[in-house]
Amino acid sequence: MWRGSFTGALDRARADGVVAGDVDPGDAAHALVAQIEGTLSLARNSQDPDTLTVGARSLRRYLGSLRAT
Repeated sequence: MWRGSFTGALDRARADGVVAGDVDPGDAAHALVAQIEGTLSLARNSQDPDTLTVGARSLRRYLGSLRAT
């Protein structure tokens, strides 16, 4: 469900010129879900709240890289 939602949002953002035209919405959605799930898993296993901070910062950077110039 997350991948479908992210794919739709990224596709609309690409059509609106917010996301770069060469971004594949399906691939980017897959990467987003993998990154979120990975960060949550690492945080749960490590019991270290800083893991969530690092994951969120990395996710913001990735999302920023998708922006149209």
